[in-house]
Amino acid sequence: IGSTLVDMYVQSGCVDEAEEVFNKMPSRGVVPWTTLILGYADCGLGEEALDYFRNMQSEGIPANDVTLVCCLKACSGLENTEMGRELHMLATKEGYEKNPFVGTAVVDMYAKCMSLAEAQNSLLCLPNRGVVVWTALIAGYVKGGVGEEALYTLKEMQREGIVPNEVTFACSLKACGTLGDTDLGQELHASIITEGFEEDPYVGSILVDMYAKCGLVTEAREVFENLPSRDLATWNTLITGYVEHDFLDEALI
Repeated sequence: IGSTLVDMYVQSGCVDEAEEVFNKMPSRGVVPWTTLILGYADCGLGEEALDYFRNMQSEGIPANDVTLVCCLKACSGLENTEMGRELHMLATKEGYEKNPFVGTAVVDMYAKCMSLAEAQNSLLCLPNRGVVVWTALIAGYVKGGVGEEALYTLKEMQREGIVPNEVTFACSLKACGTLGDTDLGQELHASIITEGFEEDPYVGSILVDMYAKCGLVTEAREVFENLPSRDLATWNTLITGYVEHDFLDEALI
């Protein structure tokens, strides 16, 4: 009942109440510890999540795969590479390194911490690599400003027969926009239509941005007009594209 109460409060975002119930429990196994750690990580309180993980270790409670995923998520949010490496070593020691969820969390952590070589090596060690883990690495390359590596990784992913999802497409389009790679950008646009993501507001907005950055303002406007909904960021993207390429009248219209 105590564990379920902790979980209920965590699911409701009430981490203070969850902590209060947790502290009153006479005995605590890995499940309530992990549930509380998850609650703090999900609320963006990574330091608190990692503090509870350390307390759990000091009480001799071994982490399971879910605990490790939650703690790696906390490290990603904090960009705490040092603690992330410790967790990676613990995952390897406990035999969880090839667990798909732990492995994906490791790659995501390294990618968000800009340890891109370690992210790539961790991905290559995974026996099964799905779209989520590939996308985590691609997103890391884009964030680090190495668009060439992002697009190379996309091609490697596709060679393995993995179909991109909307996040993969968005990250890859960002790389195309940065590099001015209109040919690949248009190829990705065709794939986006095939996969049915063209009307996705996020993907559509990134498409507008990619075309605008590449100077193809007519194509950017075309995509913009076909979007089912347009927020302020999408309008600003198109206006900025017009201004940067000296279509000042179109920007004002």
